[in-house]
Amino acid sequence: MVGHPAFKIDQEELAKGHYYLEFEQPEEKIHFLYLVDGLVGTDYARNKIVEKKYIMLDSHTFDNDALIMKGITSSKISLVNYHQGKRLLTMDFTGFPYLAIWSKPNAPFVCIEPWYSTADSIKSTGVFTQKQDIISLKTDEAFECKYTIEFF
Repeated sequence: MVGHPAFKIDQEELAKGHYYLEFEQPEEKIHFLYLVDGLVGTDYARNKIVEKKYIMLDSHTFDNDALIMKGITSSKISLVNYHQGKRLLTMDFTGFPYLAIWSKPNAPFVCIEPWYSTADSIKSTGVFTQKQDIISLKTDEAFECKYTIEFF
């Protein structure tokens, strides 16, 4: 099963910068990847974390496409509307090495997606078996993963 969990947000509240994402613990080693025409670039993008714990969201957060993160030490992230003083949800993504946050311009949602891999890099050969972070399984072997979402 593939998941693209999207969560409704108010565009006016987003434009005013009233939303943020909060990690469960301070993030010291996180890296932000950037996309070039849908492929992962070779350098890291600018760190978007404030006070090692928060990613502020506004109508320009996704101007350069998705925020893709790796090296996260937290297992949980929460979506908060601080203007309303309300935690909207908490996602537990234990075990996932990547987390992507994205939206479309003027969309009434934000997506929070745990990932085990990313798009190919700009230096990719395009050969599937050489894809970074691929999970290979033997015959009759299975792989399972899950994330959970708690709504408030």
